[in-house]
Parts: sequence; C-alpha cells; structure tokens
Amino acid sequence: MVNTHQYDILRGTWIYQEIKQQVEDDIKSTQYREYQQLLREIVAERFPRLLSLVEQILDRPDVTQQLRDCLLQVGKARTEKEIRHYLIKMQHPT
Repeated sequence: MVNTHQYDILRGTWIYQEIKQQVEDDIKSTQYREYQQLLREIVAERFPRLLSLVEQILDRPDVTQQLRDCLLQVGKARTEKEIRHYLIKMQHPT
C-alpha cells in the first residue's frame, strides 16, 4: 500500500501544480462538452423549434459560466415561450 505522505513533498513543486491544473482544465472541458450535449438533447426533445437558437448560444465563448443555469432553466420550463424568452435574454445580455 502506498503511503500518501510520501507524495506530500511533491505537492509544492511546479510540475505537480502544472499537472494538477491541466487535469482540472481537462475535467472542466469534458464537463462543458457533456453539458452542451445534454442541453442539445433536452431541447431537441422538449422544444425542437428552439434548437437553432440554442446552437447560436453554444457557439458563443462567454456562455461557459451560464451553461449549467441554462440546463436548469430548460429543465424547469413549462412552455416553449418561457424558454424562448430565457434564451433570447441569454443571447443578448444587458
């Protein structure tokens, strides 16, 4: 069995920090792609006429932070009008 204390000395090194940052970035990137795909699938199933609007939003680089909230809003929306309003607002933030 490996003693985790053996690796504590490595935690302060630049290479450890660099690898840790790369792993965190990779995880965020993977999660972002999964959220994008999930959003597409949900909208395609519930509100197919809005899929092109969603694609326009997903093409924007600044949507990363809003994607999780967007998924929640689409999941909670009762009507197409409700989610269209949200998506348009998201597309043109004030």
